[in-house]
Amino acid sequence: MRKTILITSLLASALLLAACGAGSSEQASLDGSAWILAAINGNDVVIDGGQELTLSFEDGRLSGYSGCNQFGGEYSANRQTDTLEISPLETTLMACLDDDVMAREGEYQSALQAAESYRLDGDVLTIETADGVLRFSRSAQ
Repeated sequence: MRKTILITSLLASALLLAACGAGSSEQASLDGSAWILAAINGNDVVIDGGQELTLSFEDGRLSGYSGCNQFGGEYSANRQTDTLEISPLETTLMACLDDDVMAREGEYQSALQAAESYRLDGDVLTIETADGVLRFSRSAQ
């Protein structure tokens, strides 16, 4: 009888540990998170004047700053498949005098709209597209 109880306890413990382990590898929700763009396709994003390129997720919507303009749109993230879909972005229409800033803004917004999947690893968010990768660090906000 004692062997049966011991074996049952060990099996229950193993199942409980397996269930906890499976949950910890599950992708965390993007909702309520805020990020700063760190790199596009392996190239670090360096901002003159201290203005960071940002991305925030809240209640099925995303928003951010892309260097010259603010943007927003809707997103859908599936935590089981790690897929990410972003709707066409709405953006303000400010013109920047710096061609490099405008080019980086276009690259950033285009990459976001081409998002296919995402991965959260602590304070790093990686968004993958068919053509490249965006890497973000968690914002202090």
